[in-house]
Amino acid sequence: MLEGAYRFERFHPRHAEKVAHLQRGLWSPDPHLNRDYLRWKYFENPCDAPPLIRLAFHGGELVAMRGMYASRWEWDSSERALDLPVAGDTVIREDHWSRGLFRALTAHLVEDAAEAGHPAALSLSASPATALRSLRMGWKKVGPLPMLRRGGWRRAQSLFGALLPAPGVRIRDAVDVDTLA
Repeated sequence: MLEGAYRFERFHPRHAEKVAHLQRGLWSPDPHLNRDYLRWKYFENPCDAPPLIRLAFHGGELVAMRGMYASRWEWDSSERALDLPVAGDTVIREDHWSRGLFRALTAHLVEDAAEAGHPAALSLSASPATALRSLRMGWKKVGPLPMLRRGGWRRAQSLFGALLPAPGVRIRDAVDVDTLA
């Protein structure tokens, strides 16, 4: 159903203006700044890996975008480096929420990353909802999830109950040994 209702495409420069307008929901209300940011983050990136951007169209209109930009990871005093894609910059027009677009766009991007020869992809600054959706899709957590704020626990629990700890449990990135003692 989703594939029939939506057309998924890889980003092409002809899409830049449409993406700049769609990204007013995430980056800036100014489409000119968004176009410049898109170019800087994805196309002027100093890493060797090409950007991965997937778009969803409905009835000829751009309704969603998800991207993976390149990041470089170095170790052994910069003698070795690995470029890995980082998932981010997801925007889905509100009238297309809850239709499976996040999952579909992410699946396309993961396939694109694998085709490009990447051994892994990262998500470094996902919102709690995005992080939990990613976990549901099989992504692995290698660091702490941010704490949910502003009463978001009940909504998040209803959406992702199987992945969340019980209410009142706090997720931290370090153990407080004195409290445990």
